[in-house]
Amino acid sequence: MKTEPGRQDVWVHGPSMRFIEDVVRADDRSLVARVHRLDADHPLAQQGRVGAAILIEYAAQAAAAHAPYCGETPRKAYVAAVHAVKWRCEALDGALLPFDIEVTLESRTDAAVRYAFTARHAGQMLGQGQLTLAYAGRDS
Repeated sequence: MKTEPGRQDVWVHGPSMRFIEDVVRADDRSLVARVHRLDADHPLAQQGRVGAAILIEYAAQAAAAHAPYCGETPRKAYVAAVHAVKWRCEALDGALLPFDIEVTLESRTDAAVRYAFTARHAGQMLGQGQLTLAYAGRDS
């Protein structure tokens, strides 16, 4: 199942910063997205590698892609907090492709949403943690 990258109401970022390509599985509690590319022209790459902290952005984008699956209207949100992050790699490169990023809904209010996330390549955990996304004001 492909995401809908052309829908401007779903994506805050421009095309070069949209990292989620395919939704592998989704239901009202979780979403698994697969990432197939980490091109040399990746906007955050240095010498063909991207620091592992980028997994937070992948998780935030997967959480945004999850909204329709749990009956929410997609709206702009921003990473407000990151908790209990554990890295199992220093950086991502082509050797770690494809990898999956799974987000699991933990809580939701009118102002924010909290997800647990885990990134894996070939069964190996790359990183995990929790993130809280705060919704932008309705007139943003």
